[in-house]
Amino acid sequence: MRLEECAIDEISLAIIRFLQQDGRISNTEIAHRLEISEGTVRARINKLISDGVLRIVAAVDPVKVGKKALAIIGLQTSLPERERVAEKLSAFPEIRFMAYTTGNYDIIVEVYAESNEQLLEFVNQNLSTIEGIQKAELSLQLKIVRDSYTWL
Repeated sequence: MRLEECAIDEISLAIIRFLQQDGRISNTEIAHRLEISEGTVRARINKLISDGVLRIVAAVDPVKVGKKALAIIGLQTSLPERERVAEKLSAFPEIRFMAYTTGNYDIIVEVYAESNEQLLEFVNQNLSTIEGIQKAELSLQLKIVRDSYTWL
C-alpha cells in the first residue's frame, strides 16, 4: 500500500518513525525536531491511535522475562473450522502472535513458554484438544537475531 492510499502524510510518518526509535520520546522533542508545534504532534499521535494506525506499547525481550522456549507453530485446519480454531487459540496467553496464512499452513502462531516442558504441555494439553486442527508443525526459535519495530 502506498503512502497516499493509507492517508498518512509525511509529518505523521516522521512522528511514527521517531516513536519507533524511542517510544518514550516526548511530544515536545518530536515537535522541536520537526519544527512544528507540540499541539500538532499531540493531535497527530491521538489521531493515529484512534484510527488504529499506531499503538504505544512496551516491547519486552521474552528471554529476559523467563520465556526461554519460543516456537512458531504452523497449523493445518479444516478450512470450514479455521475461524473457530483461531477463536479458541486466542484464549491462550502463551500465544503472542497469530495469523491466517497461505501455503502449507492455514494458521501460524508464535508461542512463548518458560521451558520446553511447558511448551510440550501447551501442545499436548491445549492444541490437541481443539477440534479442527489436522496437523501442527512446531519449529523452535533457537536464537532471536532480529526483532525490530522500525520497519517504516
